Amino acid sequence: MANLIQIKRSETTATPESLANGELAWAGNGNILYIGDFGDGVVPIGGQRTPGTLTANQALVANSTSGIDKVIVANAVVTTITANGSVGTAGQVLVSNGTVSYWSDPAASDFTLAADSGSSDTFSTGGTLTFTGGNGANTTVSDDTITIAVTAGAGIASNATGVHVVAGNNQVVANSTGVFIDETNIDIHNLSGYVANENIDHSTVSVTAGNGLTGGGDLTATRDFAVGAGNGITVNADDVAVTAGDGVASNSTGVHVVAGTGVVANSTGVHIGQSVGTSDNVQFNNITATGDLTVTGTLTTIDTTNLVVQDPLIKLANGNVSSDALDIGFFGVYDPSGTDLYAGMFRDASDGKFKLFVDSEAAPTTTVDTGGTGYTVATLVAALESSSATITGGTITGITDLAVADGGTGASSFTDNGIIYGNGASALSVTSAGTEGQVLMAGSGGVPEFNTLDGGTF
Repeated sequence: MANLIQIKRSETTATPESLANGELAWAGNGNILYIGDFGDGVVPIGGQRTPGTLTANQALVANSTSGIDKVIVANAVVTTITANGSVGTAGQVLVSNGTVSYWSDPAASDFTLAADSGSSDTFSTGGTLTFTGGNGANTTVSDDTITIAVTAGAGIASNATGVHVVAGNNQVVANSTGVFIDETNIDIHNLSGYVANENIDHSTVSVTAGNGLTGGGDLTATRDFAVGAGNGITVNADDVAVTAGDGVASNSTGVHVVAGTGVVANSTGVHIGQSVGTSDNVQFNNITATGDLTVTGTLTTIDTTNLVVQDPLIKLANGNVSSDALDIGFFGVYDPSGTDLYAGMFRDASDGKFKLFVDSEAAPTTTVDTGGTGYTVATLVAALESSSATITGGTITGITDLAVADGGTGASSFTDNGIIYGNGASALSVTSAGTEGQVLMAGSGGVPEFNTLDGGTF
């Protein structure tokens, strides 16, 4: 059966009060089709139209005499105007004699030009009036305006107040009375030929010996300085030398500590083979400890080929005795393609379950990041024995179709592109596949099916 689709309509109202954007409506009073518009509200787009005043988005309609009384436009681009059967010639203007409009040559007119010198001249409109600049002046024309300006040469400036001499610096002053040199701004030290030392009293200038030196005096004569010799320092005629004691050597490169067996002296200090402070990492050859060995810190590395432990049980997570915040287990690292990956087994402190994992890119710390990049539940190949088992998620193989009552579908396969729907406690049903353009609708008895929407014929 065909489906009837009707839009919003009225037999009596001429214009709908409002429409949603894109919503259609038909007004029987006037036979006009309207649509809701984002910015213009309700807009007529079709139907029966009559001559009259145009509104937005409407077309021109001739009146009963096939004419258009008046057209008002916001912006118009006119390429040709025909008046009284003619488009006129170059230079003509549109005029009217009160009855008709026509193209005509403009009326001629003239006026007299006069200046400070020269004879008067008569200028006719339609010609070109040229203003020519003389020495030191130029003229420009723009937007029906002629500007006459003075051409300023070197040292001259021209602005709205007149033509002025430009003062190069604060030593030159230009004002209404003339151009002057301002002596108050002249520094004698900057003048050519000035000799500074000719104006100094050398008896008032002296040099004083600093630490380690003796001598000095005023500059009325030549003064010498002598270097004082302290402990371990020898002053010679041409140098100052260091007297080297035990464990110290002095040469052309400096004063150095003499390094003995197992000692290194360099620019950073005097060192033994390695740092042996209480917080340093120290390395020795074979070590045998006859008592207990207690190792503290955050990481202990045992780099051996084989690790042999006599204890039958290994205790892990010793710091977990007062809480349950640490994961307990072991892990290893492998690198199949340039990225370190981690795999292992652990008891998850968050839920108390033992878990196997592989391919995690996050190295475990006190816990294993089960949400880290690459973390994957590992496969366990083993024979399992249990009086009962709970399976949560995952993939189950070797089991027949799981009934609806047990959370299954009751079926092993469905039609390609079909839609699954309920069938009580029985196996779920599926529709036939639809074709392009069909929609899902309720068929006979409410059974879902794909079909097409049909507006019918008349």
